[in-house]
Amino acid sequence: NFIQKGEDDALKAIRSAFEKWSIDKKYIGRSEVVQVLRKSGMMPSEKDLDSIISGIDTDNNGRINWEDWLKAYTRKTQRANKSNEPNEVSQMEESLRRKRGQPLAVSAE
Repeated sequence: NFIQKGEDDALKAIRSAFEKWSIDKKYIGRSEVVQVLRKSGMMPSEKDLDSIISGIDTDNNGRINWEDWLKAYTRKTQRANKSNEPNEVSQMEESLRRKRGQPLAVSAE
């Protein structure tokens, strides 16, 4: 059915995004978060990294696993459906840009 196909495609896209961040395809560690953010032109502080990881890491092991990632994405999607507020990652990116005096990014979401 069409709805099921759309949900399957969405889940595949979420999994693909997780695997792009994760070197071992099992966890996203602190160094991987740093690497992705730096590739995006951001230089996160230790406090920023703590905030990002603790906001996603539901079992508090210091790493983001697939279940953590999926829960975070689901929360983000539910919030986006309820309001037009920027998601936590967008807010973090904007905060980091402000700290560095860079122009804010325009979201395509």
